[in-house]
Amino acid sequence: MEETPAPDQPNERKRLYFLLININLFDNNEELSLEEQLRGTKIFLSLLIISLSIAVFFTSFNVHTNTVIIQSPNEHNFEKLSIQYSTTLSCPCTRNAIRHDQFLSFNISYHPICTSQFVNQTFISSLMEFNMRNYYPLDYRILAASHFQIIALLCRTIKQMVSDVLEEFTTTYMITNKALFHNIFNVQVAALVEQLKTTTMANIKHINDFLWFNIFQNRLVSGLRTNYYIQTIPGSTTSFYYISGYANWNNTCNCALNDNCVHQAGIYNLTGRRNLHTPYIFGNLTDVRYLLLTIPGVMVGCLPYNSILASTLECFYNL
Repeated sequence: MEETPAPDQPNERKRLYFLLININLFDNNEELSLEEQLRGTKIFLSLLIISLSIAVFFTSFNVHTNTVIIQSPNEHNFEKLSIQYSTTLSCPCTRNAIRHDQFLSFNISYHPICTSQFVNQTFISSLMEFNMRNYYPLDYRILAASHFQIIALLCRTIKQMVSDVLEEFTTTYMITNKALFHNIFNVQVAALVEQLKTTTMANIKHINDFLWFNIFQNRLVSGLRTNYYIQTIPGSTTSFYYISGYANWNNTCNCALNDNCVHQAGIYNLTGRRNLHTPYIFGNLTDVRYLLLTIPGVMVGCLPYNSILASTLECFYNL
């Protein structure tokens, strides 16, 4: 048998290389030389290969989105899915509105004095005396009943206001067309509560400003003679009209100019307006032996309302 010689590998490679470099996609065209046709073919094939490579590269990284529907997932599954697919998860709601009281509740706490015996009418009535305005003006027994009446009124007013605000808030609806992620829900609820607190504080300030405006602008005279004092002479039509002042450190606060004049409250072994520095300045006693005791955190002043706002009331509830 005659043996066939094996093809020469180097010659085959040369033949293939020669074939590739001489590929000509042009028809016979007398306007272009053979060299120009071969160069144009190489450029075209190079650009074609680069374009196909780019297309294959981006196609290999293309993300295919598959839509998976889970009917009525429970809270645990929803939280798990929201972590895994936070950018693509969508959970439409069967109800677009839900009342605030279905996911929010409030535990309201008030100042301890609002639940104490000090706001009880029986206790307040026991403080009232027929001649209590004859005490020394800095004696707390003058203003005690008025202070606790104001405190009781403020406690009732604030409780009713908070109750009304919460009633309106809890019956309001949160509107959303899809389930909210836990962190987004917490942010929205925190914003709702903060808005509620801001609105409530604004309403309280409005009441305080309204009371201050009416008291100060109308120049109300206290029946306890704490801001103005009229002195009459028996058997005479002559009377003296004094504007009260309260001495504090090195200055004197005048009630005609400022209703917020206050002074530390105390119990005094003194009646009337004897031993005053002048007929209308309170607080400049020449002898402190008349002061039996001071009442921490309680102030007296031109008007009961202003002086109670300047008080901390610490001695009444910090027992």
